[in-house]
Amino acid sequence: MKIRGGQGIVARMDWNQPVDIYCERLDASFWAEPINALSNLAFLVAAVFAYMRYRKLGQHAPKEVPFLIVMLCVVGIGSFLFHSFANQWSLLADVLPILFFQILALWIFLRRLLNYSTALCLGLIVLFVIVSQALSTYVPQAFLNGSAGYLPSLAAQCLIAWGLMSVSKKAARRMWLAGGIFASSLVLRSLDMAVCENLPLGTHFLWHCLNAVMLYKVISATLCPRNTNQAPA
Repeated sequence: MKIRGGQGIVARMDWNQPVDIYCERLDASFWAEPINALSNLAFLVAAVFAYMRYRKLGQHAPKEVPFLIVMLCVVGIGSFLFHSFANQWSLLADVLPILFFQILALWIFLRRLLNYSTALCLGLIVLFVIVSQALSTYVPQAFLNGSAGYLPSLAAQCLIAWGLMSVSKKAARRMWLAGGIFASSLVLRSLDMAVCENLPLGTHFLWHCLNAVMLYKVISATLCPRNTNQAPA
């Protein structure tokens, strides 16, 4: 069995089976996607800026934020490995850090900022994971170039931004912006294979660059002060 759609996780597979789902890759060799691989440096740059912002403003930030910054680095490293080796084990190295980042970010926003109950937070996170993995696993790769599994992430960003408006308008604005950037990056990810004839490098490297900015905005939203009429949770 194999991983489908760029996010779904299943067992019993050939860990060295090649994965070729992006325009830049022309064969199964190592380093056949240099631009896609090197563009992951954007995540490390974003992590540095996020850490600098945390050091400056994070004295009252949720205690999980430093782990979110570390996960941002791991996202870049995992994606670099996948676009270098392009096989099943490196695909897991790519998708698992993204999933863990999403789960941790959801916990911070739902529990620490929106102050939902622990049970409700866990229930919503489990629902998010199930829907994301179901879309990624069962929706054909040809649909949106395997991007269907990321649609719940976009929906979650918009819903969280809406919920934050009564808690922290500044955080809400940053999440709306993050959602807009993510929507743009999803379009670019979905177009990658379709534009190969005219753009041999494809558009996936732009997905990396925009997502680095988007994840920085997500982290910066966790550092925003609450509205003046809101008491700390």
